[in-house]
Amino acid sequence: MNNYNTIILVTTPPIKYSYRRKGYVYPFTSILYIGTILKKKGYNIKVIDGWYDKNYIDHLRQFVIDNKNKIIYVGFSVMTVCVPSSLKASIEVKKIKKELKVVWGGAHPILFPEQTLKNHAVDIAITNEGLLTAVNLAKHIQKKEDLSSIRGIGYKSASGKINITPPAQLDEIKDYRKIDFSIIDLKKYTYPDTSLYQREFPGFKKKIKPIVMLTGLGCPYRCNFCINSILKRKYRSKRATEIVKEIKESINNYDVNTFLFMDEDFFINKRRLMKFLNLLEKENLHFNWRFWCRVDQINNNKINSAFLERMENIGHGSLVMGAESGNNLILKSLNKGITVDQILNSLSELKDFTKITPRYSFMVGLENESINQMKDTFHLINKMRDIRSDIDVAIFIFRLYPGSSIYTELIKKYQIIIPNSLNEWGSYMKENEAFIEMEWTPKLFQKSLKYIRFYLNFYSRKTSEIKHKIYKKFFINVIISLSRFRITNFIFTFPVEYWLVNLLRRIKSKKV
Repeated sequence: MNNYNTIILVTTPPIKYSYRRKGYVYPFTSILYIGTILKKKGYNIKVIDGWYDKNYIDHLRQFVIDNKNKIIYVGFSVMTVCVPSSLKASIEVKKIKKELKVVWGGAHPILFPEQTLKNHAVDIAITNEGLLTAVNLAKHIQKKEDLSSIRGIGYKSASGKINITPPAQLDEIKDYRKIDFSIIDLKKYTYPDTSLYQREFPGFKKKIKPIVMLTGLGCPYRCNFCINSILKRKYRSKRATEIVKEIKESINNYDVNTFLFMDEDFFINKRRLMKFLNLLEKENLHFNWRFWCRVDQINNNKINSAFLERMENIGHGSLVMGAESGNNLILKSLNKGITVDQILNSLSELKDFTKITPRYSFMVGLENESINQMKDTFHLINKMRDIRSDIDVAIFIFRLYPGSSIYTELIKKYQIIIPNSLNEWGSYMKENEAFIEMEWTPKLFQKSLKYIRFYLNFYSRKTSEIKHKIYKKFFINVIISLSRFRITNFIFTFPVEYWLVNLLRRIKSKKV
């Protein structure tokens, strides 16, 4: 029985995922924390990260073959975009040992537990936050005990009947101890050859050595495009003293210089925030930092100029904010709770703090959003670039993925048929990945979508990041300028540069 104590935790990539930039992401924090607490309980943990490892299925298959009599279960953390790859990997596990338990957790099985369990490759679905549930599962499966007493799961009985147990209590933040990074090959994440996050610290001339940290769970806000609008999980957070202790230990143990805080909003609790900063100064700690916050938190009462100056003294920083739209009516419809003026004010407050990179995310393609309202978003971004040319902007096209009240409303209103099985999700997303048929958007938007997607890739780029030779740099700069003109004015007629770039890509792919 002592040898029967291994648990495999797996993350798999979304469709059309590129491996061009290895080492820029960690395994999901949920996987890291579940692995940490399971290891502390005495289990042997194997983490397989499909976002990093292109051959993750081969490595999973080989590990299962070598250890199939030692494995308690194989756990997957699954977002909807990862359903096809997670299902493929789960099927491979079942081919090797049909009796081996496959457990799915994450957003998709939380939203579709019964549909998930209808597939023969999945035995158990976690329907709540999964930290302590993962431990309970390990104990019960290891001892071959009945699963009905475990709250927050769905499982199949011996007859194949699907059972959903009552919801589990939310995880306590105290159980989210410091991540035990020995469960992964930390060096490949901390010391990558290239890092996607390097761009967020342009003033830091050395190579960043990043590590992830989570100090809070849940979110008190109810933006209707976010899964929190459905789950309504209360906010829980670690104490400032615990966070600073964890930072010190990470710097000393792992030689890192950059902390990526994965909290949905680090600045919710002002009292904790100020104590955190006071402790950092008292301990004379210096590091690069990346925080999520809201634009309306940058004001005289919370994140003011005095606070920002103190944060600059800690190290180079990146503040990530969801701006979403440049139109107040759209912001109101999203239940975002912010205004365009607050977006501009946040950047104005950050104007002179050059060690801090402001990063804003936007999206277009929402229901009842007119072309002019989309233009408002691009005009706002142009105005923001006039305030600070080095802002980092990410623009997304709204996608109808499960996990928000918007999704629920659109499905019902437009009678959209969604997949009723895991197998169908794969083909559904491949066919609708570009979302050409979006009934809720203007016809011009639908007609121009392939051009919009192309030009947005260049629209968001900063010319200072281009490292190519002079002639290539000139060519890319021209594309960037044309992209910004076309996107801002919604003019996509005779897209010569679109044809040219795609032609060059085809030529390059043939040579390879």
